[in-house]
Amino acid sequence: MLTAVFPPFARHAGVFLAAAMFIYAVHGVAQEADRASEGATAEGKSVSGVVWILLDACRADHLSCYGYGRPTSPNIDALAERGTLFERNYAQAPNTLLSVPTYMTGRYEPVSYQDARHQNIWFLLTPPEHEVLVSSIFSENGYATAMFSASPWYTQYSRLGKSFDTFAWLAHGENVTGGSFEKRSPELFEWLNTHAHEPFFVYIHSLDTHEPRFHNNTHDTWLDPSFPKDRDAELRKWKGAPYSSDDRVHIRDLYDGAISYADETVGEIVAKLKALGVLESTLIIITSDHGEILGQDGKTLGHPGTQSYDDLLQVPLIISGPGFSGGRRVAAKTQNVDIVPSLVDLLSLKTDARFDGTSLLPKLAPGYVADPDDYVFARTQALMVETERNRILIYDDVKFDISPLNKEEMRLFKVSPRKHVEIYAMPDFIRRRHEFKVSRARVAQAEKIVQDRFVPLWEEREKQPKEVPPLSYIEHRNSIVPDAIVDTDDPSDNKWQHRRRGLLGDPLHEDDYLISYSWSEEAPGLVFGVFIPNGIYAVSVFSKTLEYGDTVRGTSFRFLVTPESEWRLFELEPGTAEDPNTKWFDLGTYTVTNGQFAYWIDQGNEDDFAVIGSLKFVQVGSDAEAIPSVAELEAERERLEALGYFGN
Repeated sequence: MLTAVFPPFARHAGVFLAAAMFIYAVHGVAQEADRASEGATAEGKSVSGVVWILLDACRADHLSCYGYGRPTSPNIDALAERGTLFERNYAQAPNTLLSVPTYMTGRYEPVSYQDARHQNIWFLLTPPEHEVLVSSIFSENGYATAMFSASPWYTQYSRLGKSFDTFAWLAHGENVTGGSFEKRSPELFEWLNTHAHEPFFVYIHSLDTHEPRFHNNTHDTWLDPSFPKDRDAELRKWKGAPYSSDDRVHIRDLYDGAISYADETVGEIVAKLKALGVLESTLIIITSDHGEILGQDGKTLGHPGTQSYDDLLQVPLIISGPGFSGGRRVAAKTQNVDIVPSLVDLLSLKTDARFDGTSLLPKLAPGYVADPDDYVFARTQALMVETERNRILIYDDVKFDISPLNKEEMRLFKVSPRKHVEIYAMPDFIRRRHEFKVSRARVAQAEKIVQDRFVPLWEEREKQPKEVPPLSYIEHRNSIVPDAIVDTDDPSDNKWQHRRRGLLGDPLHEDDYLISYSWSEEAPGLVFGVFIPNGIYAVSVFSKTLEYGDTVRGTSFRFLVTPESEWRLFELEPGTAEDPNTKWFDLGTYTVTNGQFAYWIDQGNEDDFAVIGSLKFVQVGSDAEAIPSVAELEAERERLEALGYFGN
């Protein structure tokens, strides 16, 4: 029986569980007897509602109000003129999955809140009692809450989506028609019609500033009409590296056109609030979860989760309305994790939540002077989203990027070699990154801050129990047989080929599987141990037939679940190239008691392919309604595919 299949990875799935947690609670959270009435700010003006508009992948330095040379954002500029603009605001991560939970909880190392049922990226940890979503805080204080999202990561089934009273999709994609934003997404405007005259909180997660650049949500104001159409189509969808100087200009022009379109949608929302007579009493927040790299280095387009450039971390923050009026510009560094503590402070919301961010209100005071030793904290992926992260400390003059991995772990996990502590001069953009030398004492101080303040936050997070979803799909990862799996397609290399399509693969379907050519090679048997919470599961494995040359061969493979002693042979008759045979083979019902499911796979009949897809785990006794239908799973895949996460 296998009990510890791959301890090096286990170390980083729940590492360093030892220290006590340090939490900085927001100052000045007043208590109020009844939050069913409108909140009053320090200025004495009432706040009837809050509209939080998240422009996914929007850089601050491409908005006119942040000094950009093009008029990309007149409606956002107008909010800045009547509100408060924070000049140096930072996200806590360079991608959506790491960033959204931080600003929705005000916490540096929150658990994850995305939809894990559909594509099963990982198992979610249970939030601690003192970690509370902003939507729940508003609900507990008598506000009507609603989320309108275009993000496939945060569906109506996600923890975040389920925390709101109302969830609805924003129309998004190349096939969307309807003209104005209101015609495309009428549910948002209908909800405002119903709830704008009671205390309300609305979160709008827009993807119009996110790749791909569709024709229906990207203005062509700055596009060169002579630019080759085939190349334009590639660049709109994250394809075509390396990028020439002409490409980089076109990428920038597309991005600015997307911001311009998104700005129009902001204008429509503001106009709706004005028409309803609640604009002056509504707090409007404009920010982003992360920025975007625009091919400036000739090869990178998007927002890689492992990178810490300011292109990705410096994002807009504009708050307009009671408490944030007057056209202020705040030069002090701020963070997205400060938003929720600020709302609690401003509106005197009752909550037992604890925050790592702090209220922005003191920074609005005339004559406020920032501490010169103040820093901003962020995280990037060291391995995967759910493993221990690189910690980023951003000062006025320098950025520290501190890895949790040692050299041996970097080699083991095939991480690009890097220093344990990398130090860069500020500002730190991809086209002008420079290493920066500081004293050993200052490096030691940065490492001590991470060890004393931020490692305990991660350790406390990792102590939380895992949530067991009713349905899980798991890929074959981390075989302990060395050098037996490759990405190349060679029918005679005596290895298994890992065939994966797109950035993520698709554990539900045939886009992620292991194959071997049993008639021409002898690939070794593989042993795996996959992490899964303890429980009782009905387990099955996916397979399909493949075409080779002009022939479609059958598929067969052998499978052994430890501690069983009998191998089982699974077979599929040949299908056709147009219609291959596919099947989920039932493996049986198993009780997981040590957090791992261990098994062997091997080739089958010598004339066949061996094609082994993902494992499916269905928790025995699950509510059938909690398991997504095939239609729901397909809709999830289509949304991810529209963002470029699938496809060749």
